[in-house]
Amino acid sequence: MPRKPAARFASPRGPSPTTADRQRGQTELMRFFKPLALAAVIAVATFALACSQRTDGDASPVGASVTAISTVVAAPAGTQFGSAGLIPRNFPRSEESDWVAMYERAPEVGPLIGVYGDWRGDGTSSGEVPTVFRAGFAAADRFHSFTPVIGLGFANDDPLTGALTPSVDWTDPTEVANFTAVATGIAAEYQPGFIVVGAEINRIWEQHPATYSAFIAAWPAIYDAMKAVSPATEVGIGFQLEIMRGGGFLTGQPHEVHWHLLDEVREHADFIAFSTYPYLDFETPEALPANYYDEAATQAGLPIAFSEMGWPSRPLSNFPDSGYGGSEAEQVAFAERFLEMIDGLDVRFALWSFQHDIGSTGGPAFESVAVRENDGTAKPVLAVWGAASN
Repeated sequence: MPRKPAARFASPRGPSPTTADRQRGQTELMRFFKPLALAAVIAVATFALACSQRTDGDASPVGASVTAISTVVAAPAGTQFGSAGLIPRNFPRSEESDWVAMYERAPEVGPLIGVYGDWRGDGTSSGEVPTVFRAGFAAADRFHSFTPVIGLGFANDDPLTGALTPSVDWTDPTEVANFTAVATGIAAEYQPGFIVVGAEINRIWEQHPATYSAFIAAWPAIYDAMKAVSPATEVGIGFQLEIMRGGGFLTGQPHEVHWHLLDEVREHADFIAFSTYPYLDFETPEALPANYYDEAATQAGLPIAFSEMGWPSRPLSNFPDSGYGGSEAEQVAFAERFLEMIDGLDVRFALWSFQHDIGSTGGPAFESVAVRENDGTAKPVLAVWGAASN
C-alpha cells in the first residue's frame, strides 16, 4: 500500500488520533468498505421501475426545494451531466409514486442517467438484450425526462469480500459471441449516444489477470461490431480512477499504478470512462492535487467521461471520528472543485452517483453520496450540480 502522509489523519472532526487510533480506524474503514462497482444495486432499481405503469400520484419532492447558491461554477463547454443509477427516494422500499417522482424530476440533476447492469441479465443470457436495459429505454421513452447512458458489465461483486466473479469466459467463442450479440443488440436497436463496456475493469485485471488478457484479445472485434451497427454511438471502456492511480486507500488493499492498461484499449475506444471517488484517498476536496483529472485525461489519450462520481455528505457511519467521509459543505466543495478541475478537458459526460441516498444498502462508503437524502430532501450539492447540468 502506498505510504500516506501524516496529514491525512489530521481530522477536522476531532482531536488528532494516536498511532493505535489510526490503525484501529483503518481496520474499521476497510472492514465496512463496499466494493466500488454499482451495477448490482442499479440493476435492481432499474428492473423495479419497469413495473411502474401510472403517472399519477405524488410526484412532488419531499422537504424543501433547492434554492440558488451564492456562487455557481460554470459548466465546462461540451460536457453533459446527469446521475448514475435509477435510485428513487425511500430506496430500497420505494413505492410507485417514488419512481414517478424520480423520473419527473430527473432533469433537475441532468439530462443523462446511467443505466448499468450485467450483460447476462437474469443470469442465463444467450445473446438477448437484458430486461434491465430495455426497461431503462422504455422509461426514457415514456417520461421524456432523461437519456440513458448504458453501462454493460461483465463481472459481479461479492458485497462482503469485494471479490469479483467474471460473467464471461472470454476464451469460449460461444460466450464471446453471445456477449457481442448483447452489445450489438443494444447499439443497433436503441442507437444510444454512449455505451460504457465494463465497470472498473482494472479491478478484473488485479484479481483475474488471465480473464482480463482474454478480454483484451476479444475486445477489438466487439468494438468494431458495435460501431458497424451504430456508427454514431460512442463506445468507451470503464476503469476505476483512484485504484488506477495507485490509491484507493479505503479499499484496504494495496494497488500499484497501472496507467499502462489504457494503452491496450486506446485504439478501440471512443473515450475512457472513469469512476471517481477521491474521498477514498483524501479527507477534504481541497487536498486533491490540482492536476488530479488533468493526469487522467493525459494518460487516457482520448476524451474521458465519469460514469460514477461523488463525495459523501456525512462522516462514515462506522467510524465517524475519522477524517474520512464528508459533510454537506464538503460535498458542495467537491462538486465546485470538480467542475473547475475539468474545465478545458474533453469530458463527454459526468454522472453523479445517485439521485437519492441508498442508505445502508451501499455500505458506509456510499450511503450519503447522492444529491438528495433517502426521503427526497434536496442537499445543497443539488443546486451546484443542477446549475451545471442545466
